[in-house]
Amino acid sequence: MIQIKLSPSRLWLLMVAIVAGICTSCSDITDSGGDTSLPDGKYPMTFSAAVDGLTVSRAATGKDAWTVNDEIAISVDGGARSEKYKITSISSVDGTGTLSPATTGECCYWQQNKDQQILAWYPAAGAPDPSANPTASYVDISNQQNSFSAFDYLTANVTTDFTTDAVSLPFKHQMAKVKCTLEAGEGINDTDLQSAEVKISGYTQVTFTKGTLSGIGDNGWITPGSDREALVVPQDMAGKQFIKVTIGTGNAARDYYYTPDNSTDGNLEAGKAYNYTITVTKTGLEVTVTGNGASWGSESSLGDSSPSEIAYQVTIPQVEGMPSFTITNLSSKAKDDIYTVSDASFSISYTVPTDDKGMTGFTPRGLCNVERKLSSEGNGTNTYTFTYTNIHSDILLTYGPYTQMGDFYCRAADGTGYVVPGDATLTDTQKAACLGIVLKAGKDDSGNWKDEGNYTLKGTDTKLTDFHGYVLALYDAAASDGDGSLVQSFGWGPNGTIYIGTDQSWDALFCGYINTQIIKEYAERNKKDLATIFAATYYATDGYEAYENGKYASPSNSSGWFFPSAGQCQYWGQNKDFLLAAMKKASGNDSYAWGEAYWSSSEYSYNAGYTAWFMRSSSGGIESLSKFNPICIRPLLAF
Repeated sequence: MIQIKLSPSRLWLLMVAIVAGICTSCSDITDSGGDTSLPDGKYPMTFSAAVDGLTVSRAATGKDAWTVNDEIAISVDGGARSEKYKITSISSVDGTGTLSPATTGECCYWQQNKDQQILAWYPAAGAPDPSANPTASYVDISNQQNSFSAFDYLTANVTTDFTTDAVSLPFKHQMAKVKCTLEAGEGINDTDLQSAEVKISGYTQVTFTKGTLSGIGDNGWITPGSDREALVVPQDMAGKQFIKVTIGTGNAARDYYYTPDNSTDGNLEAGKAYNYTITVTKTGLEVTVTGNGASWGSESSLGDSSPSEIAYQVTIPQVEGMPSFTITNLSSKAKDDIYTVSDASFSISYTVPTDDKGMTGFTPRGLCNVERKLSSEGNGTNTYTFTYTNIHSDILLTYGPYTQMGDFYCRAADGTGYVVPGDATLTDTQKAACLGIVLKAGKDDSGNWKDEGNYTLKGTDTKLTDFHGYVLALYDAAASDGDGSLVQSFGWGPNGTIYIGTDQSWDALFCGYINTQIIKEYAERNKKDLATIFAATYYATDGYEAYENGKYASPSNSSGWFFPSAGQCQYWGQNKDFLLAAMKKASGNDSYAWGEAYWSSSEYSYNAGYTAWFMRSSSGGIESLSKFNPICIRPLLAF
């Protein structure tokens, strides 16, 4: 009978004790004339392991010891021939495992009375090897969401001489273990991290033959389990994209990469654990590397270390129409438009002819802060400098239409919209053409400012595909009453119980476009006159489009004006001072001021039939008010 002794303590270093039946005494064995050969089948080997207080563990979830019928292969001739041993029982007290040959009478014997190499591996069947069997398939390890126990390949390789004592077989993991831990940093809560996805680069196909592990093909992306832990084939990942973190979903999803800059942090060795703590903040990622080079069994004692110095790559794809540019603090081009950040920040500058009809720039995809500065050369050209700081991931720069909060949104003579930088000096023509100020760049598919609107181009069913941002109208909605006086206050709805079904959130969601459609559809379905029953909606949309013979009509390449939600009003309120300065500049009126209060299209969560949310401009806060009360309206559009 063969016996394995296992310790109950939990560690990752695997030691297997295999004990064969009683060995025939070797007192009659001599080395006569240098002949080291032993009679075949006469001296069965015995195996044991110095457990050393370690627990057998091979699984990602729930398996921290051997199970009955686990099979191990043992060879005494380098793997040419092997015998299988099977665990038949396990002690519930101390983890002791009992083994017997998988096939009765088939076991390993001493062949020589001198040093002999013994090789063992788990699982006994190994993994398919198409090089030996063209019909076999490699093992796919790209998805480890449920468990990686099937990929935890183990090998023991020792050299020992003929002895009556048990041969110690210390098994070693052939894979490296990588664990990523996401932590919420400043501006991030645990809910924000739930949608984050982590993937690890490595061989996605492997073979395991006679204790030898091999990765096949090129690196791909491995999906770890729910604990963001995975097994990978050992290799040096220094200078390569190693860990990918995806934040957000849909169109708002962004991929950020960790690239180890040295072999200490990226050289993955068999049987060792590598721990990467990734702190997610609103402005970036911070990666701390701990315990690298430690055996799996030492994980519990890993100490803290200082964040690793990290080098990131910057990719600048060449596109048609891209101007010549100057870069600062980026290393020489490595390959295929890829640079390396050589400092804590970098910048790109370029000079282009002055253009009243648009703004272009380098939009970053990655975690960093960006600042744009404009300087006029006074010779018909403008110089733009984009500076990127607080870098926490690889960066992809896309050249094309560019905007940011505070930019001016104008309508050209052909009816299309264009952006003028917020730090530009507006010409008289631009002031006359200005319709509003960019409230927010981009569209979020998750988080506080989530927007699920299916935007179409104004007056059409054509989808708005290139979404650049939101524009807050330069002026309040207004109408002329019967005696020619200006009216700038409107009720949300009638005095009575009419629940429309718009969103009821006061502190989130960019859903004004959806709300506007809901209100208009309700009015049409119930044959309600929009202008009289739902005045706020009408004057935020159709009324604003037609006011003063279309003076403020939205551009054809926009969504058209709509009634902003409470979440959009809150975003506006949080940035009201910055936006007010831009409004003054665009209007040319230093006495320009907000109205006292502004309706949102969001109904009040506790009494939606009678009340709705509004923004008080003095504080920027969101409050509730009876729907019939007349207050100001400020339209919004998407472009």
